[in-house]
Amino acid sequence: MRYQHGGRLHAACQSYGGTPEQWVDLSTGIAPWAYPLPRVPESVWQRLPETEDGLIDVAARYYGVCPTECLAIPGSQWAIEQIPYCYSNRLVVLMLANGYSEHPRAWRNAGHHIIEVTDINELIAQSPNCDACVLIQPHNPLGIVLNEMQLQQIKHNLRQGIIVIDEAFADSRPNPTLPLAMNTWKLRSVGKFFGLAGIRLGFVLATRAQIKQLSLRQSPWSVSNLARWAGKLALNDTAWQAQQASRLQQQSQCLTTSLADHGITPTIQTDYFVTIVSEQHREWEEMAAHSQLLLRHLPAIHSLRLGLPAQEKEWNRLRQWLSQLKQVS
Repeated sequence: MRYQHGGRLHAACQSYGGTPEQWVDLSTGIAPWAYPLPRVPESVWQRLPETEDGLIDVAARYYGVCPTECLAIPGSQWAIEQIPYCYSNRLVVLMLANGYSEHPRAWRNAGHHIIEVTDINELIAQSPNCDACVLIQPHNPLGIVLNEMQLQQIKHNLRQGIIVIDEAFADSRPNPTLPLAMNTWKLRSVGKFFGLAGIRLGFVLATRAQIKQLSLRQSPWSVSNLARWAGKLALNDTAWQAQQASRLQQQSQCLTTSLADHGITPTIQTDYFVTIVSEQHREWEEMAAHSQLLLRHLPAIHSLRLGLPAQEKEWNRLRQWLSQLKQVS
């Protein structure tokens, strides 16, 4: 299978048969436990979204910024597509290769020139020759985390000091980052850590002037009333957040241990997924698909990415696949 993103369960059914209910989907990095939303009040469905509903105050407190430095958006994908258009001059934009493919696509679509490099040392070395840099922190799927000194050095080196940090996977533990300053953009997602990808809610953190500039590109009611209601509940619940961070870390370790028990050592381990580099990546993906187990295939880096199993059905299907690998190896 050759899918651009994870989560293409219906496409997998068309290729290999079965129904979505029969498959186990470990192809995404979304937390397998969603924030337990209560029953949605009728008023949430009936009323148009209102920006004065308190969501920004809750989000700003959660992310540690001022409300004027925070913008609610319909998923961080929206910001990925829109931020490149905030710069009218053609920029040279630096990023690590083999990351989330929407980043280079968005900047190219806006007319900018992309330079992709393969490691941190090359990233730092190339930064004086570039105007902007896009970083995924921690990186998906490579798991790379730059330290604060490296982040500062890159921003200082860039000719125009423009840096975009995609922090979609940054909620589960403290993560090196930069303070907000001119031409620094941070993207945050409610989908990954809170397991609420379906509501399409994210936030941009930036200076007040940048938030004002980006908000002009938003249409009215772009963030649904349902997303705003759910976001306030999830971002306010500190006890659940602590529980979620703990079980993500525990389950990630359980996944790594299970792989090791079957003779496989993950190349990359994060709180949300593990990545396995193998020359047999194509065969392993096919075997998984025929067992109705959906994994994320990353042919550019000869890898498979596995999200976290949560239910016993998921663990059993994963162990079945791992046993098959052991038999043919």
